[in-house]
Amino acid sequence: MLQTLRRYNTAWNFFKHLSEESFFGGGLDITNRCNLRCTHCYWWRQKKNPDLNDEQMIAFMKDLRRKGLKVIYLLGGEPLLRPNICAEAGKIFDFIMIFTNGTLGYPPVNNALYSLSIDGPERVHDKLRGKGIFKKVTNILDNQSTKVMIHITVCRSNRDHLKETVEHFVNRKNVRGIYFCFYCPSVVPGDKNTETIPLQERDDVIDEIVGYRRKYGEKIFFTDRVGYYLKTNGGVDRWNSLSKCITKKLFEFYAADGKYKYHCAYGAEAECKNCGCSQVPLMHAMQDRDLETCLMSYKDYWGMPYHDNFLFNAFVKYKIGQPG
Repeated sequence: MLQTLRRYNTAWNFFKHLSEESFFGGGLDITNRCNLRCTHCYWWRQKKNPDLNDEQMIAFMKDLRRKGLKVIYLLGGEPLLRPNICAEAGKIFDFIMIFTNGTLGYPPVNNALYSLSIDGPERVHDKLRGKGIFKKVTNILDNQSTKVMIHITVCRSNRDHLKETVEHFVNRKNVRGIYFCFYCPSVVPGDKNTETIPLQERDDVIDEIVGYRRKYGEKIFFTDRVGYYLKTNGGVDRWNSLSKCITKKLFEFYAADGKYKYHCAYGAEAECKNCGCSQVPLMHAMQDRDLETCLMSYKDYWGMPYHDNFLFNAFVKYKIGQPG
């Protein structure tokens, strides 16, 4: 009960951290290991240091919490190769998002939201992740009870298949919603970045995604204002460089050996100019006090309880300083 109240307090006070641009959360690669070798992922091609062992990792997470990290993204590798660490994280942090390829199920974790990476319909997903993976992850998804977020990284391989992908997942019983980012290229020499969609080519895709929000409503976690901050004729130039990125002040990310990685989940190897992260545009939209984005974050992303939309909306309007 106390942990639940702490979570709601953290969510409700998120605006304070946004306004002050103060340290709030981050991410941790809890393992460098992964059970897949996705062709568009540069993670497994890079040399990594050994993971902290279980005792060391748990102690490290407690240190992060004492430091002030309240919200954490559990990353990898595949985090669910260490389910016990995920479970311990649920006891330590106020809110957790676990990014998974979906092949290992969804064990119960306190205060956790699962993000399942889906790259497209079966033929596209399996081309990038391996034969039979799509059927495996969808069967697991359908035959359990956890509500899961679908995370689509838009890239060259799937940009023409978004409609089919959205239609396939948006009304599935265990899908909480769908959100999107764009493939982020690497600056590591030798990485071909063939999946990159340049900024100018993204604008039409963003309009398409916003159209799904209009059609499917709250099941699509991507508002007009979030889209604005990803568009070349919008606000992308307010954040797509190292000097401008808001995450430098709000977030810290750590590698599986416990060493500071960067202020960004992609690490220092990411090409900031063509960054496709949707969390930074989300934060800018919330800084603008965009009501639709704020409601989406509180009700759907944070999962705060609400029973009467009118009353809940009134509270959020009060919180962000909009007239009722």
